[in-house]
Amino acid sequence: MVLPSTRWRRRVGLSGGGVAFGLLLSLGSGCDVAGNHAGSAPATSSAKSSSPSPAAVTDHVSDSSLASDWDLSAAEVVQEQMTALAAWHEKPDASKRAFSFASPGNQAVTGPLSKFEGLVESEAYGPLTSNQGFVVGESVEKEGAATVLVTLIGPTGELVAYRFYLSRQESEPHRRWMTDAVYRFRPAASGDVSPTFPTI
Repeated sequence: MVLPSTRWRRRVGLSGGGVAFGLLLSLGSGCDVAGNHAGSAPATSSAKSSSPSPAAVTDHVSDSSLASDWDLSAAEVVQEQMTALAAWHEKPDASKRAFSFASPGNQAVTGPLSKFEGLVESEAYGPLTSNQGFVVGESVEKEGAATVLVTLIGPTGELVAYRFYLSRQESEPHRRWMTDAVYRFRPAASGDVSPTFPTI
């Protein structure tokens, strides 16, 4: 997934560099590690063993029926995409479904599907498909853009966090929230989080 444009970062109030240029708003913006606002309802949790099976998909990756329903929130879209990623090694069409949540601009850069699969299976993004469970935080939305934090337990028990950038597509057949970019974060010595490159 590609880096968001400067225009996109302005829409959600992110700076252009350093820790603040994460896939989501920084943790100092009223969100806890799971992406929840202070005092908000708990985030959605999903263990790999109990994740619902992704819907059946066709061979046509760009088919909008693969992606989320138009009325789902940004956080619900990320939940569906993470469910598809959790089934990566068990379901033959899981990669198609995960790719279908990428926005048209994102697919143009990360596609075709074989290239996307290689990016997801890289060291930086492997925990998205191999983990012991994940929590999807609430979305932070502004003017058609959204960010969502996903926290998961990696295959060896380490805590890993990813921030998803999404935008609301307005043209048919993509009138829904779709993913523009994903960053992996690792804890820094100061206790802050810093993005790990590359992004997908």
